[in-house]
Amino acid sequence: MLTDEGWGFIDESGRYLYLPQFNGAEPFFEQVARVRLEDCWGFVDLVGNVYSLPSEYIEVGRAFSQGLVLIGTSEEKYGYINKLVEEVIQPQYDYGDPFSENLAAVHIGGWPGGRWGFIDFSGQLVIKPSFDKVLEGFRQSLARVSYRDEVIYIDRTGSRVDDIKAVCSRNSSEGLATISVRNRWGYASIHGDVVIEPIFESAYPFCEGLAAVQVTNRKWGYINKMGETVIDPKFDHASCFSHGLALVDVGNSEGYIDKRGIYVWKSFV
Repeated sequence: MLTDEGWGFIDESGRYLYLPQFNGAEPFFEQVARVRLEDCWGFVDLVGNVYSLPSEYIEVGRAFSQGLVLIGTSEEKYGYINKLVEEVIQPQYDYGDPFSENLAAVHIGGWPGGRWGFIDFSGQLVIKPSFDKVLEGFRQSLARVSYRDEVIYIDRTGSRVDDIKAVCSRNSSEGLATISVRNRWGYASIHGDVVIEPIFESAYPFCEGLAAVQVTNRKWGYINKMGETVIDPKFDHASCFSHGLALVDVGNSEGYIDKRGIYVWKSFV
């Protein structure tokens, strides 16, 4: 949350976890949050510890994933550190994505050109760099990539997968997967059966029983797994629920709402 004094953190009841003091802040992931300190990036945990990054790291990823986060150096090379700010994978790649299911996508070969492949926790390439882009990392053993201008799914060997049931299972959250039909979004079961018709402009996965969807007036609201509107579309942007709260924006104001759509905290601009 942002106040005149800077960024701070609140808990689910709206009480301060960290008083506003940071120049920038990101949500907590894996019990750690990225913050902007006076002259460098750092991290805070849930028990009051603040970790500042060494000066040679001029860029850092937004969140830890599987205990590691991306860092970048002034030589424009990227690697990964752990939560103790220890270098685990030496900076050597053009760029990298967060780890997911023990693999991370990395770009090798320079810009422009180069290709994306996947490394393991040791930094070893396990899927050779052959993809134009990596659109989504591994989930349920499938990743979504761009290969020769075509969007495809690959398995952990780098081989193409065309099984619709496997794809829906991979994209599922809480038993339902987002699907796109003629530029409209809906939801299908893990078996590929349509459960909620594709009528939305955009749609996020289900989190804690609700999903954020965008309707034709470009506003966002929330539906349940029956496709029923639970929170009316009135937000310019909406995020997934986590621990009973979701971050939403209206104009220049942002805040956290509960599952009734009631604000528990709201900024005023």
